[in-house]
Amino acid sequence: MLIQLRPTALLIILLAFAACKSAKKPETTKVKDVTAGKLLDHMVKNQVKADWLEAKARISYDGEDQSVSASASIVMRKDSLVWMSVRKLGFEVARVQIDKDSVYVINRLSNEYTIQGLDYLASSYNLPANLKTIQAILLGNPVFLNSRDMTLNKEEANYHLISSSGQLENHFWLDMASLALVRTRYGDLRNRREVNLLLEDYQPLDAEQNFSYLRQIKVDSSELGEAAIEIDFSDVKINVPQEIRFSIPSRYTRVD
Repeated sequence: MLIQLRPTALLIILLAFAACKSAKKPETTKVKDVTAGKLLDHMVKNQVKADWLEAKARISYDGEDQSVSASASIVMRKDSLVWMSVRKLGFEVARVQIDKDSVYVINRLSNEYTIQGLDYLASSYNLPANLKTIQAILLGNPVFLNSRDMTLNKEEANYHLISSSGQLENHFWLDMASLALVRTRYGDLRNRREVNLLLEDYQPLDAEQNFSYLRQIKVDSSELGEAAIEIDFSDVKINVPQEIRFSIPSRYTRVD
């Protein structure tokens, strides 16, 4: 029996966008006289850069009203769109496309589709909801709610960078040996909303870049409750242009 993957779950996965492989860390990176400013510069300089991204992924979602797992094919074109085909037991159950303005979700199981503006996602989850941010999460790059007055703490094997602006908090943890970004946390204190992202299993993406193949995301909201998502990437390729197909069958019914 196919399990229905609800649009809400897909939207959380895409916003909070991710059997473990053996851990493989990037080569050790040295920074003299470590400061918050130098680590911030390092994060900015070492973001994954790709005009195109193609990947397979195993996705597990566990929320208060639903638990489901599926496989997905993902394509990203920089500053243009994110496309995803979600499959269960070999059948496509949903197709998603995000552009600069909207999110489109086709539900194959119920012959329905939904279209929502990114402003709706921002108001629903109180998170930065724009294409640039979603693509950064997909690539495993840091998302900066605020980078001013950043402070630095040392915690066991990690550097912990903290920035707070009003009710918004930004946290980044970097491995002391490799300076790889291993955890981030984004918080909205006033509305009690928080997203935690663990980035694991770094492997070479090309001669100069490393990619986190395993992501664990936890979302906690006073309105939506708690949700956990695990994304296990495979077959990741960059800068290979793809043909992207997305069309809504005329017989499908729109739901909001």
